[in-house]
Amino acid sequence: MAMPMRLFFTAPRIPCDEETFVSRHRHAARQCRGYLFAILIVMITLGAWGCAASGKEEISVVDKHTSRISLDWDGTYAGILPCANCEGIETFLTLSVEGTFVLRTRYLGKDDQMFTEQGSFVWEDNGNVIRLQDMAHGPDRYHVAENLLFQLDLQGEAITGNLADLYSLRRIAAEKAPSPHDLFTVQGWRLVELPDAHDVPLLEYPLDERPWIQFELQHERVLGFAGCNRLVAGFFISPGAILRFGPTATTKMRCPDMRMETAFLDALAATQAYQLNTSGLTLLDVAGRPLARLEKHVP
Repeated sequence: MAMPMRLFFTAPRIPCDEETFVSRHRHAARQCRGYLFAILIVMITLGAWGCAASGKEEISVVDKHTSRISLDWDGTYAGILPCANCEGIETFLTLSVEGTFVLRTRYLGKDDQMFTEQGSFVWEDNGNVIRLQDMAHGPDRYHVAENLLFQLDLQGEAITGNLADLYSLRRIAAEKAPSPHDLFTVQGWRLVELPDAHDVPLLEYPLDERPWIQFELQHERVLGFAGCNRLVAGFFISPGAILRFGPTATTKMRCPDMRMETAFLDALAATQAYQLNTSGLTLLDVAGRPLARLEKHVP
Protein backbone atom coordinates (compact mmCIF):
# COMPACT_ATOMS: atom_id res chain seq x y z
CA MET A 1 0.00 0.00 0.00
CA ALA A 2 1.41 3.26 -1.04
CA MET A 3 2.20 5.84 1.50
CA PRO A 4 0.51 9.26 1.06
CA MET A 5 2.83 12.04 -0.05
CA ARG A 6 3.06 14.96 2.21
CA LEU A 7 4.10 18.37 0.93
CA PHE A 8 5.60 20.96 3.20
CA PHE A 9 5.82 24.64 2.29
CA THR A 10 7.93 27.11 4.12
CA ALA A 11 6.31 30.58 4.12
CA PRO A 12 8.73 33.49 3.90
CA ARG A 13 9.20 35.35 7.02
CA ILE A 14 7.36 38.60 7.01
CA PRO A 15 8.53 41.09 9.53
CA CYS A 16 5.62 42.36 11.49
CA ASP A 17 7.21 45.04 13.56
CA GLU A 18 5.77 48.50 12.98
CA GLU A 19 9.05 50.26 12.18
CA THR A 20 9.90 47.89 9.30
CA PHE A 21 6.40 48.13 7.86
CA VAL A 22 6.40 51.93 7.80
CA SER A 23 9.91 52.06 6.33
CA ARG A 24 9.00 49.85 3.37
CA HIS A 25 5.88 51.85 2.62
CA ARG A 26 7.81 55.09 2.69
CA HIS A 27 10.30 53.70 0.19
CA ALA A 28 7.51 52.60 -2.13
CA ALA A 29 5.85 56.00 -1.88
CA ARG A 30 9.09 57.73 -2.83
CA GLN A 31 9.50 55.48 -5.85
CA CYS A 32 5.91 56.17 -6.92
CA ARG A 33 6.38 59.92 -6.64
CA GLY A 34 9.54 59.69 -8.73
CA TYR A 35 7.73 57.79 -11.48
CA LEU A 36 4.85 60.30 -11.47
CA PHE A 37 7.22 63.26 -11.68
CA ALA A 38 9.05 61.73 -14.65
CA ILE A 39 5.76 61.04 -16.43
CA LEU A 40 4.62 64.63 -15.80
CA ILE A 41 7.82 66.05 -17.31
CA VAL A 42 7.39 63.92 -20.42
CA MET A 43 3.74 64.98 -20.82
CA ILE A 44 4.58 68.70 -20.47
CA THR A 45 7.39 68.39 -23.01
CA LEU A 46 5.19 66.57 -25.52
CA GLY A 47 2.36 69.03 -24.97
CA ALA A 48 4.58 72.07 -25.53
CA TRP A 49 6.02 70.53 -28.69
CA GLY A 50 2.52 69.74 -29.94
CA CYS A 51 1.28 73.30 -29.32
CA ALA A 52 4.28 74.77 -31.08
CA ALA A 53 3.78 72.50 -34.07
CA SER A 54 0.06 73.25 -34.15
CA GLY A 55 0.71 76.99 -33.86
CA LYS A 56 3.00 76.95 -36.88
CA GLU A 57 0.25 75.48 -38.96
CA GLU A 58 -2.82 77.40 -37.73
CA ILE A 59 -1.72 80.86 -36.57
CA SER A 60 -1.18 83.56 -39.19
CA VAL A 61 0.33 86.83 -38.02
CA VAL A 62 -1.53 90.01 -39.07
CA ASP A 63 0.38 93.28 -39.12
CA LYS A 64 -1.90 95.72 -37.30
CA HIS A 65 0.37 98.68 -37.97
CA THR A 66 -0.56 99.14 -41.63
CA SER A 67 -2.37 102.28 -42.76
CA ARG A 68 -5.38 100.24 -43.84
CA ILE A 69 -5.93 98.82 -40.34
CA SER A 70 -4.62 101.47 -37.94
CA LEU A 71 -5.77 104.75 -39.55
CA ASP A 72 -9.10 106.48 -40.18
CA TRP A 73 -8.29 106.99 -43.84
CA ASP A 74 -11.75 107.42 -45.42
CA GLY A 75 -12.84 110.94 -46.38
CA THR A 76 -11.94 113.78 -48.71
CA TYR A 77 -8.35 114.91 -49.33
CA ALA A 78 -7.40 118.17 -51.03
CA GLY A 79 -4.34 120.01 -52.25
CA ILE A 80 -2.54 121.68 -55.14
CA LEU A 81 -0.25 119.22 -56.93
CA PRO A 82 2.67 120.40 -59.11
CA CYS A 83 1.94 120.87 -62.80
CA ALA A 84 4.43 121.06 -65.69
CA ASN A 85 2.39 123.46 -67.83
CA CYS A 86 0.02 125.21 -65.40
CA GLU A 87 0.05 126.93 -62.02
CA GLY A 88 -0.95 123.74 -60.22
CA ILE A 89 -3.53 120.95 -60.24
CA GLU A 90 -6.29 121.65 -57.73
CA THR A 91 -7.14 118.13 -56.55
CA PHE A 92 -9.91 116.62 -54.43
CA LEU A 93 -9.88 112.86 -53.79
CA THR A 94 -12.69 111.21 -51.82
CA LEU A 95 -12.20 107.63 -50.55
CA SER A 96 -14.97 105.47 -49.10
CA VAL A 97 -14.73 102.41 -46.87
CA GLU A 98 -16.59 100.48 -49.59
CA GLY A 99 -13.53 100.84 -51.81
CA THR A 100 -14.76 103.55 -54.20
CA PHE A 101 -13.23 106.91 -55.05
CA VAL A 102 -14.16 110.23 -56.64
CA LEU A 103 -11.29 112.30 -58.07
CA ARG A 104 -11.85 115.94 -59.05
CA THR A 105 -9.09 118.00 -60.67
CA ARG A 106 -8.79 121.50 -62.12
CA TYR A 107 -5.78 122.95 -63.93
CA LEU A 108 -5.15 126.38 -62.46
CA GLY A 109 -4.23 129.16 -64.85
CA LYS A 110 -5.62 127.32 -67.88
CA ASP A 111 -9.39 127.13 -67.40
CA ASP A 112 -11.99 126.71 -64.68
CA GLN A 113 -13.25 123.32 -65.84
CA MET A 114 -13.42 120.65 -63.14
CA PHE A 115 -12.63 117.13 -64.35
CA THR A 116 -14.20 114.21 -62.47
CA GLU A 117 -13.20 110.53 -62.45
CA GLN A 118 -14.68 107.85 -60.25
CA GLY A 119 -14.35 104.13 -59.75
CA SER A 120 -12.91 101.65 -57.28
CA PHE A 121 -9.55 101.36 -55.59
CA VAL A 122 -7.56 98.46 -54.10
CA TRP A 123 -4.97 98.19 -51.36
CA GLU A 124 -1.56 96.86 -52.24
CA ASP A 125 -0.18 93.90 -50.28
CA ASN A 126 1.78 96.09 -47.86
CA GLY A 127 -1.45 97.70 -46.61
CA ASN A 128 -0.04 101.23 -46.96
CA VAL A 129 -0.64 102.07 -50.63
CA ILE A 130 -3.88 102.37 -52.61
CA ARG A 131 -4.23 102.12 -56.39
CA LEU A 132 -7.06 103.83 -58.25
CA GLN A 133 -8.32 101.38 -60.83
CA ASP A 134 -9.09 102.17 -64.48
CA MET A 135 -7.54 105.63 -64.41
CA ALA A 136 -7.54 107.24 -67.85
CA HIS A 137 -4.22 109.02 -67.32
CA GLY A 138 -1.75 110.21 -64.71
CA PRO A 139 -0.46 108.63 -61.48
CA ASP A 140 -2.87 106.21 -59.82
CA ARG A 141 -1.14 105.24 -56.56
CA TYR A 142 -1.00 107.02 -53.21
CA HIS A 143 0.78 106.24 -49.97
CA VAL A 144 -1.70 106.61 -47.09
CA ALA A 145 -0.47 108.34 -43.94
CA GLU A 146 -2.28 109.94 -41.01
CA ASN A 147 -4.62 112.56 -42.56
CA LEU A 148 -2.36 112.68 -45.64
CA LEU A 149 -2.01 111.07 -49.06
CA PHE A 150 1.35 111.13 -50.84
CA GLN A 151 1.12 110.74 -54.59
CA LEU A 152 3.58 108.17 -56.01
CA ASP A 153 5.18 108.24 -59.44
CA LEU A 154 4.03 106.22 -62.45
CA GLN A 155 6.09 103.23 -61.27
CA GLY A 156 4.55 103.35 -57.80
CA GLU A 157 7.70 104.71 -56.17
CA ALA A 158 7.97 107.61 -53.72
CA ILE A 159 8.67 110.95 -55.39
CA THR A 160 11.99 112.47 -54.35
CA GLY A 161 13.69 115.81 -54.86
CA ASN A 162 13.03 119.39 -53.86
CA LEU A 163 9.33 119.25 -54.79
CA ALA A 164 8.60 115.92 -53.06
CA ASP A 165 6.60 117.49 -50.21
CA LEU A 166 4.28 119.20 -52.70
CA TYR A 167 2.93 115.87 -53.96
CA SER A 168 0.57 115.48 -51.01
CA LEU A 169 -3.12 115.87 -50.26
CA ARG A 170 -4.49 116.75 -46.81
CA ARG A 171 -7.64 115.18 -45.35
CA ILE A 172 -10.27 117.90 -44.97
CA ALA A 173 -13.44 115.90 -44.29
CA ALA A 174 -14.54 112.49 -43.05
CA GLU A 175 -16.40 110.19 -45.41
CA LYS A 176 -19.87 110.72 -43.91
CA ALA A 177 -19.60 114.50 -44.21
CA PRO A 178 -20.49 116.22 -47.49
CA SER A 179 -17.42 116.68 -49.65
CA PRO A 180 -16.29 120.29 -49.17
CA HIS A 181 -14.89 120.62 -52.68
CA ASP A 182 -17.82 122.94 -53.51
CA LEU A 183 -16.33 125.48 -51.13
CA PHE A 184 -13.54 125.95 -53.65
CA THR A 185 -15.10 125.07 -56.99
CA VAL A 186 -17.69 127.85 -56.96
CA GLN A 187 -16.42 131.34 -57.62
CA GLY A 188 -17.89 132.89 -54.52
CA TRP A 189 -20.41 132.86 -51.67
CA ARG A 190 -22.79 135.78 -51.12
CA LEU A 191 -24.35 136.61 -47.74
CA VAL A 192 -28.11 136.06 -47.54
CA GLU A 193 -28.73 135.98 -43.77
CA LEU A 194 -27.20 137.06 -40.47
CA PRO A 195 -29.45 135.31 -37.90
CA ASP A 196 -28.16 137.17 -34.83
CA ALA A 197 -27.76 140.63 -36.41
CA HIS A 198 -31.33 141.83 -35.89
CA ASP A 199 -30.35 145.48 -36.32
CA VAL A 200 -28.96 144.90 -39.82
CA PRO A 201 -31.64 145.39 -42.52
CA LEU A 202 -29.93 142.96 -44.91
CA LEU A 203 -32.84 142.79 -47.34
CA GLU A 204 -32.67 146.55 -47.89
CA TYR A 205 -29.23 146.26 -49.45
CA PRO A 206 -28.94 145.55 -53.19
CA LEU A 207 -27.35 142.21 -54.03
CA ASP A 208 -24.19 143.79 -55.40
CA GLU A 209 -23.64 145.60 -52.08
CA ARG A 210 -23.91 142.54 -49.87
CA PRO A 211 -20.80 140.82 -48.49
CA TRP A 212 -19.29 137.82 -50.30
CA ILE A 213 -16.22 135.60 -49.97
CA GLN A 214 -14.25 133.35 -52.30
CA PHE A 215 -12.06 130.44 -51.13
CA GLU A 216 -8.65 129.95 -52.74
CA LEU A 217 -7.26 126.52 -51.95
CA GLN A 218 -4.00 127.27 -53.74
CA HIS A 219 -3.12 130.07 -51.31
CA GLU A 220 -5.25 128.85 -48.37
CA ARG A 221 -7.03 132.16 -48.09
CA VAL A 222 -10.40 133.80 -48.69
CA LEU A 223 -10.90 137.00 -50.65
CA GLY A 224 -14.08 139.04 -50.63
CA PHE A 225 -16.12 142.09 -49.88
CA ALA A 226 -17.32 142.90 -46.36
CA GLY A 227 -20.02 145.42 -47.29
CA CYS A 228 -17.82 148.48 -47.50
CA ASN A 229 -14.23 147.23 -47.72
CA ARG A 230 -12.39 144.47 -49.54
CA LEU A 231 -11.16 141.67 -47.26
CA VAL A 232 -8.59 138.90 -47.19
CA ALA A 233 -8.06 136.21 -44.52
CA GLY A 234 -6.46 132.83 -44.12
CA PHE A 235 -8.56 129.77 -43.35
CA PHE A 236 -8.17 126.31 -41.82
CA ILE A 237 -10.39 123.36 -42.71
CA SER A 238 -10.22 119.80 -41.34
CA PRO A 239 -12.31 116.62 -40.91
CA GLY A 240 -15.43 117.00 -38.80
CA ALA A 241 -16.60 120.04 -40.83
CA ILE A 242 -14.16 122.26 -38.93
CA LEU A 243 -13.63 125.69 -40.48
CA ARG A 244 -11.81 128.65 -38.97
CA PHE A 245 -10.74 131.96 -40.44
CA GLY A 246 -7.49 133.67 -39.55
CA PRO A 247 -7.15 137.38 -38.79
CA THR A 248 -9.01 139.39 -41.43
CA ALA A 249 -7.39 142.33 -43.18
CA THR A 250 -9.55 144.94 -44.90
CA THR A 251 -9.15 148.18 -46.77
CA LYS A 252 -9.78 151.35 -44.72
CA MET A 253 -12.78 152.96 -46.34
CA ARG A 254 -15.54 154.46 -44.21
CA CYS A 255 -19.15 154.11 -45.30
CA PRO A 256 -22.28 155.81 -43.90
CA ASP A 257 -23.56 152.51 -42.47
CA MET A 258 -20.97 150.04 -41.18
CA ARG A 259 -23.36 147.75 -39.30
CA MET A 260 -23.52 145.03 -41.95
CA GLU A 261 -19.75 144.92 -42.41
CA THR A 262 -19.13 144.80 -38.68
CA ALA A 263 -21.66 141.99 -38.19
CA PHE A 264 -20.24 139.97 -41.09
CA LEU A 265 -16.63 140.29 -39.91
CA ASP A 266 -17.73 139.27 -36.40
CA ALA A 267 -19.39 136.18 -37.89
CA LEU A 268 -16.18 135.22 -39.71
CA ALA A 269 -14.13 135.66 -36.56
CA ALA A 270 -16.49 133.45 -34.53
CA THR A 271 -16.76 130.65 -37.11
CA GLN A 272 -15.69 127.21 -35.86
CA ALA A 273 -17.53 124.87 -38.25
CA TYR A 274 -19.68 124.80 -41.36
CA GLN A 275 -22.58 123.06 -43.07
CA LEU A 276 -22.65 122.61 -46.81
CA ASN A 277 -25.71 121.46 -48.75
CA THR A 278 -27.69 122.21 -51.89
CA SER A 279 -29.17 125.35 -50.36
CA GLY A 280 -25.80 126.90 -49.62
CA LEU A 281 -23.11 127.38 -46.98
CA THR A 282 -23.79 127.99 -43.28
CA LEU A 283 -21.11 129.23 -40.92
CA LEU A 284 -21.47 127.91 -37.34
CA ASP A 285 -20.12 128.95 -33.96
CA VAL A 286 -18.55 126.62 -31.38
CA ALA A 287 -22.00 125.51 -30.16
CA GLY A 288 -23.23 124.77 -33.69
CA ARG A 289 -25.45 127.86 -33.91
CA PRO A 290 -25.70 129.56 -37.33
CA LEU A 291 -23.74 132.78 -37.66
CA ALA A 292 -24.24 133.49 -41.37
CA ARG A 293 -25.84 131.85 -44.38
CA LEU A 294 -24.44 132.27 -47.86
CA GLU A 295 -25.39 131.15 -51.35
CA LYS A 296 -23.37 130.59 -54.50
CA HIS A 297 -22.38 133.85 -56.11
CA VAL A 298 -20.29 134.93 -59.08
CA PRO A 299 -18.48 138.12 -58.08
